[in-house]
Amino acid sequence: MNSKQQFLDYIGEVKNIISPLEISDNKLSEIQGNITDAELIVPVVGGFSAGKSTLLNSFLGNEILPTAVTPETALATELRYSDSNYIEAVTASGAVERHQLADFARLKDNAQNFKNLRVYLNNENLKAIQPLVLVDMPGFDAPIENHNQAILNYLERGVFFVFLTSIEDGNITLSMKREIDNLQQIGKGFAFCISKTNLRAPDDVKAVQQKIAEQLEDDFDYMGQIALLDMDGGNNLKNILTAVNPDELFKLLFIDELRENYTG
Repeated sequence: MNSKQQFLDYIGEVKNIISPLEISDNKLSEIQGNITDAELIVPVVGGFSAGKSTLLNSFLGNEILPTAVTPETALATELRYSDSNYIEAVTASGAVERHQLADFARLKDNAQNFKNLRVYLNNENLKAIQPLVLVDMPGFDAPIENHNQAILNYLERGVFFVFLTSIEDGNITLSMKREIDNLQQIGKGFAFCISKTNLRAPDDVKAVQQKIAEQLEDDFDYMGQIALLDMDGGNNLKNILTAVNPDELFKLLFIDELRENYTG
């Protein structure tokens, strides 16, 4: 990413200038470490059974993510590109356990023991969207404390969000409205999709799409496209992610902090 390197080059030049002066770097070293380690997290969010895992499996071109889960077995799952396939399970204490892909279902069955999973896959679509990291999120509407913590965690870490609502819901739920409002208050962008459109007649789908478009415009001044997804919506997701500009997202993460440091 050009922005990342530009920021690191800037910090390096400033540190070289102030180093002989024996003055404080005003937390530049801390910012430098944050920039070096920064990731562009893209959570895929929505209500329980909205079709998030099905959409991501379609994007991956393989049935990697379990779809027959209950609210109790749902677990935030990061999808990362790697030359080899494996899973890292982050425990409640922060320890990291390495597992095989074959252990996926068992890990989900013990979701209460983990904060999240990191799934590393040798997958061309994941490679193509780097440095974006997709996250399959638990549903908004499950009354489970671990889910609430995961949503708060990824609300902070996420830089762009893909919202998914089922055609069967017919509109934007109150829980989803709250989350969109939270994102807008902290200046983060999102895309919006309607899933399972194959379950309704085209006229019904168009009516729901129009209703949701009006809700988004009235409540959030959102004028973006609303993607329609059937059970094979991976190409739609690919188009959404391809349109995301990683450099712009990266600037949003650090430009204000660097400006404050410069002027301070």
